[in-house]
Amino acid sequence: MPYRDVARVLGPLTASDDPVTNVGVEEFNAPQEPVRVGDVVVKPMPRGHVRLRHDLTLSVARSGASAQLLHPVQNWNVNEIQSLAQNLAELISDTAASVTPEK
Repeated sequence: MPYRDVARVLGPLTASDDPVTNVGVEEFNAPQEPVRVGDVVVKPMPRGHVRLRHDLTLSVARSGASAQLLHPVQNWNVNEIQSLAQNLAELISDTAASVTPEK
């Protein structure tokens, strides 16, 4: 069932309710360096406004060398985001530890 349908059925939550959250992971694969096509050079610009579809989005660069944790500012306070980020980090760590490398 799509998350948006679940959220619609639940309706507005009160402060005493447990939050219903969704987390997205994306590969940010836009070029980081200028790209040349013939005589045309395209220079990437920093990300501007990002429309977020999740409560928390882990955006990882294609190289894996960097990542950003994105969230809609109006939905969360700093402590809630830190808690969600910690839970996400633990989930990723636990999942990675449970994976047996193929030989």
